[in-house]
Amino acid sequence: MKHGVVSTAVLSALMTGLAFAGDGTKKTVDFAALDTNGDGRISSTEAAAHEKLTAQFRTADADGDGSVSRAEFDQWSKMKAPASSTPATTPTNPGQ
Repeated sequence: MKHGVVSTAVLSALMTGLAFAGDGTKKTVDFAALDTNGDGRISSTEAAAHEKLTAQFRTADADGDGSVSRAEFDQWSKMKAPASSTPATTPTNPGQ
């Protein structure tokens, strides 16, 4: 029981550090950090450390087996990235 409490605390600390850099900008989430038991899959319990993955777990779990594989995680990561890096255009005549 004591081991589980320590693991949860360590995981929480790791995920906080992975989610944001010191300057407040977002960083990429590491699959290995979420796969706390090292089985090559992220369970819904492990995903709970990442708010967006938790909210989109069923989408990320493309084959519906109840866990997210590395390939599924990589695909999900690409899907949640912005569709375009093109800046929004501003009307040339905003007053008209």
